[in-house]
Amino acid sequence: MRLTTLEAKRTHGRYYTDNNPFVLPAFKRWAAKIGLPDRTVLEPFAGSNSLVEMLTDVGLGRWFDSYDIRPASRQVARRDTIRDFPTGFDTCVSNPPWLGRYSAKRRGLPWPDIGFDDLYKHCLELALAHCRHVAFIVPATFLQSGQFQDRLESVTFLNRKMFVETDNPVCLALFRARPVSDVQIYYDDEFAGSLDQLRRFVPAVEPSPRIRFNEPGGGAWPHSRGQHGGPDDPILPRERHTEPRGVQLALYN
Repeated sequence: MRLTTLEAKRTHGRYYTDNNPFVLPAFKRWAAKIGLPDRTVLEPFAGSNSLVEMLTDVGLGRWFDSYDIRPASRQVARRDTIRDFPTGFDTCVSNPPWLGRYSAKRRGLPWPDIGFDDLYKHCLELALAHCRHVAFIVPATFLQSGQFQDRLESVTFLNRKMFVETDNPVCLALFRARPVSDVQIYYDDEFAGSLDQLRRFVPAVEPSPRIRFNEPGGGAWPHSRGQHGGPDDPILPRERHTEPRGVQLALYN
């Protein structure tokens, strides 16, 4: 079966970057600290090599080696970098392939044998294992995962359309060579605070109630009340004569 261009990109999680995130303050500071203009940049998931071109446009991409399993530029060498990740590089800048396990299964796409729920996390693990300095464009949900934060210096949420084919919100995650004590959070060019500071404003959330479905006889009531309530109770479609056990909330048909 021949895939359309968009279907092929979904299969391989490939969405090419459409705007330049390297003009933002967090990236400029990161680039200055590591001396990025004097380093050879590895782009292991280069596609059309747009990220390298953006680095070059702002004077930060003098030397680079770019790879992709299906190159879309003459400057990109063919290589399956997920199975054969390049070595000998100090700095990696990339927009890795995004492909969630459940999304892949829903679309009937092949799923690799990795220990993550999204392909970009596996790619990030490879980059961090081989490179001291890493800059990845990843889904905005990355920070919520709580993963890969020991070397995470900053996260910049990009409130602009970054890709032609998808409207998924994204962020730029910047990693250092050594562990950091806290993560700096930006919204485009505005500093929002450190991750520890921002966590203080997150309200405490009660544990999710345990739910029972399809109970014979129907009805619904909170277990903690200790009784079923009267017939006019809006959460009681019908009376029950047996107390449910070990649940805080029971739902019935």
